[in-house]
Amino acid sequence: MEDVVAHSSSDEHGGVCPGSRMAWNCRGAGGKAFSTLIRDIKKEFNASFCILLETHISGQRGEAVWKKMGLMVILLRKQEVNLVMVHIKVKSGSLPYWLLTVIYGNPQRINRNYLWDDIRLIHNEINLPWCLIRDFNAMLHDHERHGGSNSNRRGACPDFQDCVSDCGLFDLGYSRWPFTWKRGNLVERLDCGQSNLDWQIIFPTAHIKHLPSLKLDHSPLCLHLANDRQENKQRRFFRFQAAWLSHLNFTHMVNSN
Repeated sequence: MEDVVAHSSSDEHGGVCPGSRMAWNCRGAGGKAFSTLIRDIKKEFNASFCILLETHISGQRGEAVWKKMGLMVILLRKQEVNLVMVHIKVKSGSLPYWLLTVIYGNPQRINRNYLWDDIRLIHNEINLPWCLIRDFNAMLHDHERHGGSNSNRRGACPDFQDCVSDCGLFDLGYSRWPFTWKRGNLVERLDCGQSNLDWQIIFPTAHIKHLPSLKLDHSPLCLHLANDRQENKQRRFFRFQAAWLSHLNFTHMVNSN
């Protein structure tokens, strides 16, 4: 697991956090048009940093690519690891530090068991607001799959469900197309965002946007935080979680806001 500290500045309107963070499985990062694409996405969604998985580039070539993108970029190469977990400590304006863990789960279920143990280990060792995002390579629910044949049919992953329950995580939900991975006529939601209660209290309107896959098998995920003044207010919504009532600071948080 890699530890990175990212500081996010306030936006031009005085907001306490930038528009979004992005994570993407992208095998075409070395292409000539890729840097331009990332810059366009950054401009559209006010992204403060981007994490790219399965880039298949590194060294001087990788450094040259991310310098053209105009934002903080972390490149991860699939061939170097079977399981990737990037752990980032984020400071957004006047808000407290929070943790962002970006996941790349092994496609093989037997090799993915370590992922759930590592997530539980982080949960047991931290006391900060925490968000997890990206490619778990597993589904929480049976309905997060459509198409395909019976021979390649798979349903919800019990190990993933147990991990989410054990760590007290909440699905951040999503907007746009409901699936994030495609092969032929088979589509699945293998990428998602999860967070603990402390993070939900700080960012109660945060959500995930599924962006167009752009001919790749995985769609980019865009994590929109609360207080994003670039977002259309009519499209923002508040989601109450009953589990908030069990938090020790819930009453104080409500009274002070």
